[in-house]
Amino acid sequence: MQLLHSNIKHVIALLPYYVLFVLITERFKVVGPAAPLVAVAGEDLILPCSLQPNISAEGMMVEWFRLHETDTLVHLYEDYKDRNGDQMESYRGRTALFKEELKKGNASLKLSALQPSDDGAYKCFIQDVDSYLDDVTLYVEVKGKIKSQYQFIITNDVLILKLIKTVSSFVSILGLHLHTQQLVYKYQISDLTMQTVLPAQGNYIGLYYSCICATSS
Repeated sequence: MQLLHSNIKHVIALLPYYVLFVLITERFKVVGPAAPLVAVAGEDLILPCSLQPNISAEGMMVEWFRLHETDTLVHLYEDYKDRNGDQMESYRGRTALFKEELKKGNASLKLSALQPSDDGAYKCFIQDVDSYLDDVTLYVEVKGKIKSQYQFIITNDVLILKLIKTVSSFVSILGLHLHTQQLVYKYQISDLTMQTVLPAQGNYIGLYYSCICATSS
């Protein structure tokens, strides 16, 4: 009986240290969806990521990055500010955290104007001021979609086919005896404009021309 009391005393004596150990090792957990996030090119997508329990992430470092890429940074939040100096070029102007939601433990990322190249694995990495950290991996699948507005501009010497607000990749222009020149690409934040100028030599004006656009599906 005396031995039992002695063991109980040892357990009680060690209990505060055990509780402290649990608090240190399980400060928070970063969670996100296990299933792939499927979206259509050109649309916006929210990549869910949050802390459990829902403690504030305002004073923490939140880093989103791509897996299996040479340049990996998608978005970095640190010291209460976005710090995207080393952000991948293809993501510039297209990422945002919900700053008011950080205090609720919500570190989800909004990715605007999805591109086919956005397809792949992402990691949401969160670290607190005491260097405790955790992360979660999400998978994004970007589906192709043909969605274009186009117009023909015909003058005396050239015929211009211009694609406006397209989320498709430009494959070719088909027309009778037409020889296309190199395409000129102009990128905007949410729209992609592509244009090619075709010589209008001979009796080309008034003929029917078609444009083929395609994306990966």
